[in-house]
Amino acid sequence: MKTFEIVKKIAITAAVVVPAALALASGAQASPVDQPFSVSLGANYLTDSSTRSSTSDYGLHVGLGYTIPGVGITSGTPSIDFDYDYNSGHGDTANTYGLFLADRYTLSHAAGASFSPYIGAGIGAAYLDGTGNGPSFSATNFAGKVMLGANFNRAFVEVAYNITGEDHGFDFSTVNLSVGTHF
Repeated sequence: MKTFEIVKKIAITAAVVVPAALALASGAQASPVDQPFSVSLGANYLTDSSTRSSTSDYGLHVGLGYTIPGVGITSGTPSIDFDYDYNSGHGDTANTYGLFLADRYTLSHAAGASFSPYIGAGIGAAYLDGTGNGPSFSATNFAGKVMLGANFNRAFVEVAYNITGEDHGFDFSTVNLSVGTHF
């Protein structure tokens, strides 16, 4: 089994187990604003078939976030998000570093409930770094993302579509599934 495949399985297992354990252990009814920092780990799926055939279908996704307290410019929960996606295979790699100003809107939240679904969107920039057919290349592109997720106390699950653009014929856009925690 390839080293990356082993690391990916460990990362995905940790992404599920650690936030769930933290949420159960805390027992607190924390909101993202009460716990402004977040970390998530999961998997990504490259949306472009030619990029997938050059690297791999699935890769690693890591997310860091900071909820901006007391902004009040929207009725949502604004945050600054950093996303990293890594795909490697067939001798080529695709690394994406994204920085977004995002906003998540809670769809419903019953008093005392530990489950609150949300939707969101973000705009920002993405730095693309990769190797394709031998040579290496990099670019910085305007980027965006849309999200659908749910908070469970301090833990959360999120599906996101990161639109990061392309360089040298490779489109680095991904669909991500991640599990994380607020702290």
